[in-house]
Amino acid sequence: MAQGSGQDRKNDKGNDEFYERWFQLFFNRIEWLSFLINHEFLEQKELVSYFRGSYMVWYEAYTKYAPQEVRDNDQLYASFKFLRKRYKEELEKEEKEQKEKKQKISNIEPSQA
Repeated sequence: MAQGSGQDRKNDKGNDEFYERWFQLFFNRIEWLSFLINHEFLEQKELVSYFRGSYMVWYEAYTKYAPQEVRDNDQLYASFKFLRKRYKEELEKEEKEQKEKKQKISNIEPSQA
């Protein structure tokens, strides 16, 4: 089955309803997972960290495809938004620490190594 353009999808009520349902189901599950992680119901650190990169990708999809009224409502998908912000801050902190570590290493003279 060939996939039409986004414009075709908007003009087809059946596809539009399917898309809206898919969006709700997918992001409701992400919201539930976010709630479990935020409230530390998932205790396996490996599992929690496994999803960190995915949250960045999911948030990009969310900002691209979520209806404007959904994106503007702070109460919708609040756990998802909170966790994505936390993960983003953690990644930025790790990147900064790695840059500082590399800078320290590059400042060490060969005779000191």
